[in-house]
Amino acid sequence: METKPENIEIKIDTKSKIPVYDQIKQEIKLLIASGKLKEDEMMPSIRELASLLQINQNTIVKVYYQLDQEGFLYSLKGKGYYVKKSNQDRTIDKHRMLDELTNEFMEKVLKLGFSSEEIKDTIKKKLL
Repeated sequence: METKPENIEIKIDTKSKIPVYDQIKQEIKLLIASGKLKEDEMMPSIRELASLLQINQNTIVKVYYQLDQEGFLYSLKGKGYYVKKSNQDRTIDKHRMLDELTNEFMEKVLKLGFSSEEIKDTIKKKLL
């Protein structure tokens, strides 16, 4: 079944030290891990996504290729890229992503000078 995602939201921070292709790759992984992109769902074409994000098509080629190599997408020659069937590794990937995001967050808030207690209190308030 060939369905394309209706609203694929990918945010790029042009001021970030993280390369654009890595940001896009992470966003797509998040969409897959969260279930917003479903198994066998057709991804936007390289041209469509590059146009949507206003970036070079070669960047999307690199992202899709890497996601294919990592087992998040698969390609059908002449048809495009699709979300790969989820497997047990997806849970591991979700936990790895949680660790990466947590590390990034902690690095930033500690640079701002917040104490561990302030960070814990803020997180507790957000979770309630």
